[in-house]
Amino acid sequence: MLTDMQIDVAAATDIGRHRKTNADAHLVDLAAGFFAVSDGMGDTPRSGAIAKMALEAVRELFLAPWAVLPPGDRWAGEAAERLILGVMQANGRLFAEDRPEERRFGTTFAGAIVCRDHLCIGNAGDSRVYLFRPSTARIVRLTKDDTVLNDSLGRGLPYDVALAQPMAHALTRAIGIKRALDLRPAVTRWAPGDVLLACTDGVTDWLDSAAILRTLVECDELETAAHRVVERALMAGGRDNATAVLVRWTDSSNEVGP
Repeated sequence: MLTDMQIDVAAATDIGRHRKTNADAHLVDLAAGFFAVSDGMGDTPRSGAIAKMALEAVRELFLAPWAVLPPGDRWAGEAAERLILGVMQANGRLFAEDRPEERRFGTTFAGAIVCRDHLCIGNAGDSRVYLFRPSTARIVRLTKDDTVLNDSLGRGLPYDVALAQPMAHALTRAIGIKRALDLRPAVTRWAPGDVLLACTDGVTDWLDSAAILRTLVECDELETAAHRVVERALMAGGRDNATAVLVRWTDSSNEVGP
């Protein structure tokens, strides 16, 4: 359990302006030090159920071994390995080989595992993870969207040309769509006072990094900040489900460097 460091968590979600159901899901597991969001494809009750199912499948690999292991004793490399296996497990459960591709249900994933002064980050799809550092008033995006647009930019296509593609924002990776899913976790340092933000595209389609930063700087209360991030996405015109999970390391007794 996270008994040797103080972690505060807050979450907020909203159905959005033009959705019938909330297909977003989020997971907050303080015992395992695991925090994540997912965004089920489509606008049906099944979409939300798939998103929740994926998070629980990933979570299963953390509960038993990690709930009794203090973050200071965790190795970020093992966290990355467990995250890969967890996402593979979720993908295996959701992927239906006998179902036509256009009828397969999928979901995005973005999450983090706390390992004392390190975070293990992973994502599939266009849900994102950011790290906000109040001491420097900076926010850093820790994930890259898995979209046709980003793949095209990676191949050297000019931005205007890549964006003009009919399927520019289509996902190239998600849990449950293909037989195999290649997850590439990353490890980053964080320090007391830092805030992790995991959110779905219902937030980031309407708020850029600067707007998110302004919101987090304005709010000392984590609960207020989580709700305000979602509210401002909706006020900016947000039509989609919007979900934000904020995680702050508040213990300054074991401070580490940036």
